[in-house]
Amino acid sequence: MSPLEVDVYDLNVRNSRDQDLKDRIYERLMGRSESDPETSCQVYLGAWTDHGNAKIRVGQRVFNLNRVAAWIFFETFELWGENIAFHTCETPACFNPGHLGVAKDISEALREIHRLRRPRQPGRRLNKEKATQLRLRHFDEEATANILATEFGLSKTSAQAVIENKTWKDDAFYERRKRCA
Repeated sequence: MSPLEVDVYDLNVRNSRDQDLKDRIYERLMGRSESDPETSCQVYLGAWTDHGNAKIRVGQRVFNLNRVAAWIFFETFELWGENIAFHTCETPACFNPGHLGVAKDISEALREIHRLRRPRQPGRRLNKEKATQLRLRHFDEEATANILATEFGLSKTSAQAVIENKTWKDDAFYERRKRCA
């Protein structure tokens, strides 16, 4: 074999070992996780840090789950490299690849997180029609206050207040609901 052929062979063996390790870690993740239908997060149920971040052992080291997930799902991400993996959702134990991002440094990661997580919009986000739509979704489709808050750009407290008829009151709506029940 020429030196070039040996290098290519070594690279293929190394890539094969890395892929085997990734496959074993992925199976371990899937065996210790559950899907959250409300957020589409794939939540890891294994070990967590004191700060609520999921962690997992790879070889002799323990890594944050988002870093391991980025290594598994993103071909160019190196587990032992200097890149940063971050969540675009607000669930620290999520490893859904659609909820992960990769950045070269912390400032890039923070800019991307800020861009992806919808910032609060100033001013009124609700009106009587939207309040009625929110209530209908809650009672007819059994959507939770968390889901509705996200969909309507509200806090969970605001969505719950509409559902409980504390704000944007609509007594006629609740009378109709009582008659239909």
